[in-house]
Amino acid sequence: MALLSVNKILNYVYIWRQNALELILGLWGTISIRVYSGVFIIFNLAAWVLAYRINMQASGDNIISLHYNVDFGVNLIGDASQVYIMPLLGLIIFLFNLSLLAGFYKKNKFITHLLLASAILVNIAIIISLDLINLINFR
Repeated sequence: MALLSVNKILNYVYIWRQNALELILGLWGTISIRVYSGVFIIFNLAAWVLAYRINMQASGDNIISLHYNVDFGVNLIGDASQVYIMPLLGLIIFLFNLSLLAGFYKKNKFITHLLLASAILVNIAIIISLDLINLINFR
């Protein structure tokens, strides 16, 4: 009896793996997803490089200003390694949008452009905010 349930589970895993591979190859076959993914990789790598530069420029105890408000001045101070959270957040948003895209792709092709363009816009905002953190601390 236990052998039957193990074989059934293995069968479900095999079918799920085949369907996932089919979906990934089908999505990667479209030119728009490849273009958006390439642009995203460029922007996300730029965010990681900028976060690395900020972390390396921090001297001594590695305490930097993480947020500046015009009304109140510096209102968030922390460790320089906390800037790595921002590019990671951009990557998580992109992967989440890809997982949403996997469910909606066959029903509506326009959703591809919305989800992937929003992930790219988030990464552009992350690059701008990292550049502002660099400006606040090191200029």
